[in-house]
Amino acid sequence: MNKTVDINIAGVFFHIDEKAYALLKKYLDALRTTFATTEGQDDILADIEARVAELLHERKANKDQVIETEDIEAVIDILGQPEDYVISEDPEPKASTQKKLFRDPDDSYVGGVAAGLAHYFGLDTGWFRIIWALLIFFSGGSFLVIYILFWVLIPEAKTTTEKLQMKGEPVNVGTIEKKIREEVNSLADKVKNMDYEQAGSTLKKKSKSFSNNLASLILSLIKIAGKLVGIMLIIFASLSLFGITLGFITTNVVSWVSEFPLNDMMNFRILETTPIWLLLILGLCVLGIPVLFLLILGIKLVAPRSNPFSFWGRMILLGVWLLSVIVLVVLGSLEAKSRLFTYQAIDNYNYAIASQDTLQLKALKNAQFQDRFTNSKDFDLIVDENGEKQLLLKNVRLKIEATDRDSLYLSTLKEATGPSYAKAQANANTINYQVAQTENNLLLSTYSTSPIAQKLKSQEVELSLFIPRGQTLFIDSSLLSILGWNIPNDQNYVRRGLAGHHWKMGEDQLVCLDCTPKETQ
Repeated sequence: MNKTVDINIAGVFFHIDEKAYALLKKYLDALRTTFATTEGQDDILADIEARVAELLHERKANKDQVIETEDIEAVIDILGQPEDYVISEDPEPKASTQKKLFRDPDDSYVGGVAAGLAHYFGLDTGWFRIIWALLIFFSGGSFLVIYILFWVLIPEAKTTTEKLQMKGEPVNVGTIEKKIREEVNSLADKVKNMDYEQAGSTLKKKSKSFSNNLASLILSLIKIAGKLVGIMLIIFASLSLFGITLGFITTNVVSWVSEFPLNDMMNFRILETTPIWLLLILGLCVLGIPVLFLLILGIKLVAPRSNPFSFWGRMILLGVWLLSVIVLVVLGSLEAKSRLFTYQAIDNYNYAIASQDTLQLKALKNAQFQDRFTNSKDFDLIVDENGEKQLLLKNVRLKIEATDRDSLYLSTLKEATGPSYAKAQANANTINYQVAQTENNLLLSTYSTSPIAQKLKSQEVELSLFIPRGQTLFIDSSLLSILGWNIPNDQNYVRRGLAGHHWKMGEDQLVCLDCTPKETQ
């Protein structure tokens, strides 16, 4: 019959056979002898005992099971025999073991959750933090709650064994000794390189000065704020780059595969010699590169050691941005120069209307276009009945004035700009405006047209209708869009009020013939 004893290994109680206990004690004593002259021997032995307790606990079927000699021999096979172990500077690498999830206290900004998960999934810690921050932002804060839960539920890697398991390294005598020796050497290097005189002076100052402690706290807060700003910059820059790139791609796809004349719509507003694709690329560079620099700045604030772009990469981006700005400035100056001169072409038309007849002012019926694309309030792109692309211009204004002449006449002023006087004259003369008369009806178009090749050059049409004094007229509501704001009348009407009434041209203003007494007041 074998005797059993109760022992405590790393805080865990075991029932162990007397022979097994003797074998375990011999093994641990041999380890103490092996590491007797090794720095950090106490930490090494404590971690080895913790590993022994963990392995023995895994072999127990129930809490009352007695540890046998076979169990101790199995543990020794895993950890290795002390007499077979030779301490060297560079132990041979051994196969990785299954990783366990811990929080990493040695690489933590808050709770070490992100670093622990990065170790577990084999990812870079800096990028994992960025991914986690983006998840927190786009989830509306729900991942912040998940982070707190992980912080509470995931244990911290405190011992050397746990730190090895966290990184998937084998846990045996060699790896434990190596890990602790690295920590001891790192601490020794820090102590060796420390300026003791300065450190002593700093310690005295800190112990005597509350202001230094406060400054340290403020510096820590600034670092935290910097990382929060970095996260915000990463989110903002990422969304902006996505929007800019999506807009660039969408614009090109629409112009290439759609029947919508996007190139025409943009080309007639800009320089004739500038291709639309060049402007899109320049715009992408001018807008996208500064946003890309914001993204780089955000990454540097979050992970100071990261280097998304090399120095020369950043210089190339800066050069491309400056070149794009310069080209756009040059194109803008050329565009301004293309509108430097103004020309006004004037045509006069006489119309015979009997004085006893009422002049009917109406809008000329719109032509039937094959296609019309924008229906903007100022201009449109149309395809006329001949299949030609035309600019439809809505800058038409009508003024009504009194005249001493016996006949009605209309003066049309067509105005346009250009890079030279001759070009401005050509642009004005290409403006097509239509007027028609049938008996006592004077029909005025509510728009003008111009060939698309002339582009938008501030084309305008101003109509001045001179009516003999005593002539009666009726203004139809179809002319509302071109009526001037300051047509003199005895009702002080502005545009809309003029339409739908009969008027008589007085000495210097229109006199209403069918306004109600309330209106006359």
